[in-house]
Amino acid sequence: MRLRWRIAFALALFNDVLDIMGVGSVPVIGDAIDVATSALLWGTLGTRYTLPTALELIPGMDVLPIYTATVSWAYYRKERGREGKVDVEVQ
Repeated sequence: MRLRWRIAFALALFNDVLDIMGVGSVPVIGDAIDVATSALLWGTLGTRYTLPTALELIPGMDVLPIYTATVSWAYYRKERGREGKVDVEVQ
């Protein structure tokens, strides 16, 4: 696993643990942490996978591990795309 994926998983897990512990429930602090995490994931993974993280700004959605699910889905899509490419020679 590349370093950027490890960083993305670490950021996502850290934010989701903070949200589950209740730190993300504090209105201003939780939103600031979510925006910072979204920006860092945007820099790590690109713009394609940051749209689901907008769900974190909806009140009450902090208890779901949205960041971890998003990074897991992005990693799965990348690995699946790698496996799906097979070179076949037709005679």
